[in-house]
Amino acid sequence: MNTISIPAPDFHFQSIIKLKAKNLIQSYLKIHTIAYDYSYDSEKIHEVIIDNLYQFPNQKQLTFFINELIIHVFKIREEFDRQKSMYDISDNYRLEQQLIEHSRQVDNFNLLLFFLYNKLSENGINVDGDVFSSEETSNIQDAFYSINQTLEILKMGHHALGDEIQDVKNILERLENILTLGKENFFQKATGIAVSLATEKSFEFIWENIKPNFIKLLSEYLPVGAQKLLESKI
Repeated sequence: MNTISIPAPDFHFQSIIKLKAKNLIQSYLKIHTIAYDYSYDSEKIHEVIIDNLYQFPNQKQLTFFINELIIHVFKIREEFDRQKSMYDISDNYRLEQQLIEHSRQVDNFNLLLFFLYNKLSENGINVDGDVFSSEETSNIQDAFYSINQTLEILKMGHHALGDEIQDVKNILERLENILTLGKENFFQKATGIAVSLATEKSFEFIWENIKPNFIKLLSEYLPVGAQKLLESKI
């Protein structure tokens, strides 16, 4: 019997899924298109997304893909929102029309997000009523930035811990990427990560340096009971 030697992939599957999600969203939600094209076809992008969902062989990859789509829609919606600062305020009528159209296009973004969140629900992840607000998301992202800055400083002064510090950075990046999957999912993962870092000997020094910011990140949103349980473990 002839045997076939199949080389192992030298890349991460998640990096390919991220790229597919980014390319899909950028193909159909270019800022100048969604902002000014009155024939924007929501049904078309829904069909394309559904066609892409069939490409993934398991729920883990499927969920990751939908989550990446949601992340990119949020980013483009935020970019679109910043365009309000460029509207012509010297002409009240024109400004009013621009704001009406702006509101209509924001509705398009939200309808697409609604569609994507429903796809998550169909795959067993229900985030209805459990989504971070834009202000909460921004605050949490700022906290992640502060933690990463601390890790970068540690890396410069403790070269021997370079691999461990990079491991922690990768863990936190994956955690930040699931913000769109709802508060319950996020805090379950975040609490598990905190306990793991606090109890793993190789991460002890790193954890002590990022612990204040990490605990602050969780304590602002975790219920009191969950905070006490977490504090008892770390």
